Amino acid sequence: MLGWILCGFGIIHVAAMVDKGAATLVAITIATYVFVYTPLKRRSSINTLVGAIPGALPPMIGWVGGGGAMEDPRGWFLFALLFLWQLPHFVSINWLCREQYETAGFRMWSDGDESGRRSGFLAATFSLGLSGLAFFAFLMGYAGLIFGLVGGAAGLYLSWMAVKFALAGDRQSCRRFFLLTLLYLPVVLTVLALDWN
Repeated sequence: MLGWILCGFGIIHVAAMVDKGAATLVAITIATYVFVYTPLKRRSSINTLVGAIPGALPPMIGWVGGGGAMEDPRGWFLFALLFLWQLPHFVSINWLCREQYETAGFRMWSDGDESGRRSGFLAATFSLGLSGLAFFAFLMGYAGLIFGLVGGAAGLYLSWMAVKFALAGDRQSCRRFFLLTLLYLPVVLTVLALDWN
């Protein structure tokens, strides 16, 4: 009950003090997390894709709350960056904690993937998407060449490390990849902030 009260207060507060569009995005974030993602955990392994939506909406909330237009593609680029980053990040968590997820009855991409091969190549594919997104941001003029190069190289390096995990299939290589995903976000976002157009 307290959680619902706080959610309601948060939406009203953002609407009154920040922006109604941002409040709408807050409501969508809460609704998709609670009513779609959470029940989906026990039903389908696509829950990670669905859960990445509310996980990636906070930058859009900030964008709109800071005066950016909801339809501005630069705001949606920030959403896409966080959306794509979550996928390889959570693939590694899925695989490292696969027994716990299975015991809890959650359906994950790592189900039946004892070798780590499928999870590693899935993480590599999503990481390539991050690289492509960085080049896209440069080509569209959202960010400068430095971000395009650093973000692109960081995505390629993540992808390479994911392939190494797929081939090794051990906890050490997966954990190394997981730690790199944690490093990726602050590095890339710092460069983006410095090279934003």
